[in-house]
Amino acid sequence: MTSSNPVRRMTLIIDVVASSHDSMTLADISKAVELPPSTTHRTLNILLDVGYLKLDPATKSYEIGERLKRVLLLSLGTGSLEELARPVLVELAEKFAETAYVVQMTSSGLQLVDYYLPTTGSRTLVHPGFEFPMHATASGKAIFAFKSDEEIELELTKSIEKFMPNTIIGKKAIKAELRHTRERGYATNDSELDPGIYAVAAPLKLGEDTIIGALAIVGVRERFCGNFKTEDIASSIVKAADDISRLLFSGVK
Repeated sequence: MTSSNPVRRMTLIIDVVASSHDSMTLADISKAVELPPSTTHRTLNILLDVGYLKLDPATKSYEIGERLKRVLLLSLGTGSLEELARPVLVELAEKFAETAYVVQMTSSGLQLVDYYLPTTGSRTLVHPGFEFPMHATASGKAIFAFKSDEEIELELTKSIEKFMPNTIIGKKAIKAELRHTRERGYATNDSELDPGIYAVAAPLKLGEDTIIGALAIVGVRERFCGNFKTEDIASSIVKAADDISRLLFSGVK
């Protein structure tokens, strides 16, 4: 259940509407934030009043308001995550001869934003895929490690599938893994979703507390870990993620 804190309710609704590619109805928003329609409607009216959301009377759907767009432009500038991340993806992929990619948090879950396959090295390349479960992927861990306890608990109510022998499925073990990820600043996936695949990811932050996605690199474990130490891979990923995060926050392309 979503927190009873009214400020948290407003921020959750803003997050949901902002990350949606289309406008959303009251029913859509209520379902996404898991609040009763009456509570959601009252909160929406507050956000409409301050201009953070706007309502299309014809479709009775909500989208981001002009006031919030101005705030976002002041913090992000005009560069999109894809535009900012692309040069970094190219650099990482060519440096490690493996696939670099970016995942973004949206109202429908974690989605692949962009990826880059190296032009040099082995021709056995790994596509990052399109599903990023919290417990079994480096990107999922990197993002949820910095989420609130409430958001983690909500994610843990979903199906926890044991994809591979290495997949962590116990809730206590998953929480411990997320704490470890937060402490060291990056996450790994050691054949937890697919056999013989290794990935390292770091969070993309908007300010100190808002996680919008993750930057990661993935490859065949035997080759990847044989050529590079995890600490060296992680150091590069964390630095690159921090660079993108600063650009996002400052609005500098």
